Amino acid sequence: MIYSSTLPPRINITELLEPSKDERPAKKCKTHEEAIDTIFGARSDPLAKSVINGVVDSAQICTLSFIKKGENGTVTEGVVMTSDKEATKVLHGICNPLTQALICPKTQTHTALPSSSLPPVCDQSYLNHRLLTLPKANALLQDTFTEITKNEIEILNEDWIQGDHLRLACAQLLAGCILVDNNQILLVNCNEVYGRLRTIDPHYERFQNTYTSTLPDEHTSLYDDICFCNVDEDNSHKLIIGTCTFCSLITSSVRLDGDFKPEVGPSTFNFKPSGSTRIFLSNYSIERVARILEDQPTKLYNSDILAQLRQVRSSFTSPRTYCISRCSSRLTNNMKLRPYTIFTAADAPGGSLTSDTKLGSQIFQCFAKAVLFSHVEYVKHSELASIASTTAVKTTAVYEIYLKILSIDDGNISFSSETLEPLLTSLAQLVSTKLKDYNKQVINDIVTKMKTSGRS
Repeated sequence: MIYSSTLPPRINITELLEPSKDERPAKKCKTHEEAIDTIFGARSDPLAKSVINGVVDSAQICTLSFIKKGENGTVTEGVVMTSDKEATKVLHGICNPLTQALICPKTQTHTALPSSSLPPVCDQSYLNHRLLTLPKANALLQDTFTEITKNEIEILNEDWIQGDHLRLACAQLLAGCILVDNNQILLVNCNEVYGRLRTIDPHYERFQNTYTSTLPDEHTSLYDDICFCNVDEDNSHKLIIGTCTFCSLITSSVRLDGDFKPEVGPSTFNFKPSGSTRIFLSNYSIERVARILEDQPTKLYNSDILAQLRQVRSSFTSPRTYCISRCSSRLTNNMKLRPYTIFTAADAPGGSLTSDTKLGSQIFQCFAKAVLFSHVEYVKHSELASIASTTAVKTTAVYEIYLKILSIDDGNISFSSETLEPLLTSLAQLVSTKLKDYNKQVINDIVTKMKTSGRS
């Protein structure tokens, strides 16, 4: 047996915490409480038991139950006690072909936020237990997850007017999070954040009489200033995480608790949020957010910068459209596993760069690069003209738009041109129709990734 000796200061309960000497080996434990009784002995004295449970809870102790098969056929059962933060590492150290181990789920309520009412089925220990027993979750063993705290909710509600780095922090904080609602366990692989203020984001949420907003105070939630809801618009069934500052559109996710394929694109049909939905953040993302808040970078990571732009279909003459606002999980943050957008479709495998979809995507790349790298509000005619031949015999709608954009000016094609916005909006509609086909391969690649990652 292994048990932690770390206790809160100024508490002298050595006698109470001495493990029972006749517990060799430990009995099979199904719950955290049974594991504690096994380690310290089942106390009949209510006061002694209360003190032990209080110390264990305050020290944030986690218990693991293991079964070890010996080479001669003998079976040994035992209990490991460690901190919540170290549970996954300890589990990795224990598990081998002859030893199986699981985190013992807690049957008592332990809430991350005092104001919330936590169903036993959705607490931290339950999630840890499910992540260790669900085959799909093997890919997540390199990460750990913690229920959102008040401090993190405050970060998600900071006013973006204070700096664009807060936009990055919000997108990163939600990347790789897990949503839990009863038996539903959803891993969020990619999200796009949209500011609520018109002066901050041209793609702000429009409030209409027949439209239910994504503002937290219009939805029941276990948390203050954050909610989870479905919205039907733009021919999509969207899953939204809403705060007072922004709404986050989930564009890639996968249910871990059953035989569900990943969903990639603006629609999420496999998860139904409710007033009981809980959110657990990736500790990897939490660590990255701390660095973002300190360093205040202008991008989330140095590679694939255009992949950090959202999939949008309007407002292309507004420089704010090209703000970094999209982040993928640690598991899917590479070009094979991220959803395609009008800015990245040109780099999808296969096909000619002069095909309609890839020609259109390259046009959008030119406008994005002008803002992101040259910090100007125009595209050089010569740069745009180098994408494809201007004399080719081609009658497609995309190619005709390409020629019309080039005809705006033979020097610099300015964002202020009155004819540019409608041309780019029409082009976005044409390019976007092909993205679903590209994302089918992304779905297949995510399935393969989840099967081959984690434990062998």
